[in-house]
Amino acid sequence: MAKQLEKDKAIKLRKKGESISEISRILGVSKGSVSVWVRDVIISASALNLLKSKIKINGHAGRIKGACANQQKKTDALESAFRHAVSALGNLTERDLLLLGIGLFWAEGNKKGSRFVFSNSDPGMILFMIKFLKHCMGVVHDDLYASVQINQIHQSRSEKIILYWCKTLGLKKDRILGPYFIKSKSVKIYDNSDTYYGILRLQVRRSSILHYRILGYIRSLSGQSKS
Repeated sequence: MAKQLEKDKAIKLRKKGESISEISRILGVSKGSVSVWVRDVIISASALNLLKSKIKINGHAGRIKGACANQQKKTDALESAFRHAVSALGNLTERDLLLLGIGLFWAEGNKKGSRFVFSNSDPGMILFMIKFLKHCMGVVHDDLYASVQINQIHQSRSEKIILYWCKTLGLKKDRILGPYFIKSKSVKIYDNSDTYYGILRLQVRRSSILHYRILGYIRSLSGQSKS
């Protein structure tokens, strides 16, 4: 008798456009039982549209839930990797800092001419290079200066861009030149357009000897890589 009552309720719910999963949840019975009970039910056009709408909404909710779960997995994996890196690397020695600084300049620095120029848009990398210059190369903070280059579509953000780099690098406003605008048409609108602050060219006053020293280190490392 109880089963017959559940079956009757299932049929009524199905005719209203409820899904098998939802009927199963409402009645507290298995999806298999519901599927058998309602397999011969003819659903009206309006109820069928309702059912399709619910399936679409639930599918979208499921995709969002899946995306959130994947994002959380990524966040957890990155946090785990960070903790491992902190444990594995420990504190950087003077030699570690020296080699990393030379490697960064080798990749991103200007190897031509006779003055030190290091360009990048990543503030973390710029700050690391400043640390390298001070601790390993004996550069004093007052000898640092910079210039900023950015697309002309950011012209209205000029003041904000300069203030950002001043605050980030601890440099006075008169030590950062620009911004100098690149006159090229940018078709694509990026999500980070309001948080992008251009490419910063870090320089050091009277830096010819410094530049030659770093080039000497690079030449030494280059020779070792061939052996």
